[in-house]
Amino acid sequence: MSEAAQKRTPLYDEHVRLGAKIVPFAGWLMPVQYTSIVEEHQAVRNSVGIFDISHMGQLIVDGPGAREWLNTMLTNNIDKLAVGTGQYTFLLNERGGIIDDLIAYRIGDERFLLVVNASRTDEDLNWLKEHLRGGEVKIDNRSKDFGGVAIQGPRIVDLFTDLPARNHIVDRTIDGTPITIARTGYTGEDGVEVFFRAADAETFWKLMLERGAKPCGLGAR
Repeated sequence: MSEAAQKRTPLYDEHVRLGAKIVPFAGWLMPVQYTSIVEEHQAVRNSVGIFDISHMGQLIVDGPGAREWLNTMLTNNIDKLAVGTGQYTFLLNERGGIIDDLIAYRIGDERFLLVVNASRTDEDLNWLKEHLRGGEVKIDNRSKDFGGVAIQGPRIVDLFTDLPARNHIVDRTIDGTPITIARTGYTGEDGVEVFFRAADAETFWKLMLERGAKPCGLGAR
């Protein structure tokens, strides 16, 4: 795929403004580093770093029977999720092979947010739609309208007040910007993943930089 055909996240202009080295990744133009990979790695280990994860897919599963149906599609037990919690899980094909790994968040009694890998979003969506039963459960691909960041590191507590518990997800408003914040991540450090409207991406990103988060790229991740 040519660079011109690669998609850009809502934060692309911010990455360019900060001098990031941009590379193609899973069909997207993403920052691989801003300063140095080692420096950004150390920021996450010792302080706090922020990663653009807007390229990842965000699917909403909603409707009567959504919980029961998802429990037939994913490997972990959705029934163990209280409203406002999430779990790491797998989407499997008919032979038991892995289509994708993802996080499923229960954001309502019969409403779920699935955060899936960028390169698998379309395949995941198609697979799920092919296996819908009846018309009560609906799937909405909100990926193009929403962005996301992962903010990771031991100083995460300095950036937010009233953080959710581990693997919990809550809605908040920060400086007038509505966000959904989950105490999840993949770096081995404490941290959060935050989702917001694409139109609010730059505002939220700049706020986190002002509070001390260091921009980090794919190399450090």
